[in-house]
Amino acid sequence: MLATLLTQKQAGFPTPEALEAFVRTYGRGGICYRTAETFQRAIETGVLVAILVEGEVIAMSGVLPLSEGKFEVGGALVRADYTGFGLQAFMLEARFAAVERWGVGPWTKIYTGAALADYGAGSRGNVEAMRFEPIPYEDGPLELREECQTCTKPRPAGRVCCYQFYRAGAMGPEFTYSPGRRLLTNRRDARELELDLPQIS
Repeated sequence: MLATLLTQKQAGFPTPEALEAFVRTYGRGGICYRTAETFQRAIETGVLVAILVEGEVIAMSGVLPLSEGKFEVGGALVRADYTGFGLQAFMLEARFAAVERWGVGPWTKIYTGAALADYGAGSRGNVEAMRFEPIPYEDGPLELREECQTCTKPRPAGRVCCYQFYRAGAMGPEFTYSPGRRLLTNRRDARELELDLPQIS
């Protein structure tokens, strides 16, 4: 089975409306839904990546524009039947490569977050390993703090949000994106998936 990673600059990339529908259909857990308008803005000034199999979206993620020239490295959504292949890591690398090569913005304007709960320990470790620096809640982008006020997830004692916000360091994150095909084996059921990674230029 062949999967293809596309950025918004490539032919065949899904429309903003198709991405909104994908998120609303397959979103689960604590995902924050985004609109087609948000995805359109990301196409114009940020980064979007999607993974398709036979023309159908099976995963997507982005670097979404916020106010004040800031950007959010949003979470990656992988359709449940395609989890276990490690697709999130490839989407993250592709997004960072696009930010760097397209001059999306200075790294110090790139933000992300990870859950403070025990299940977020792995994500926090990955984010910190890529040279993202934890910042106080008050220094997080306004839009993300506003979302916190409408969130119904439990908050750790003494915290106003269940997330730890991070900002990329001036040197940017460490990543090693390279184009080409990768043969992936699902860690749960040993299915194989060939992933085609494009040149990002």
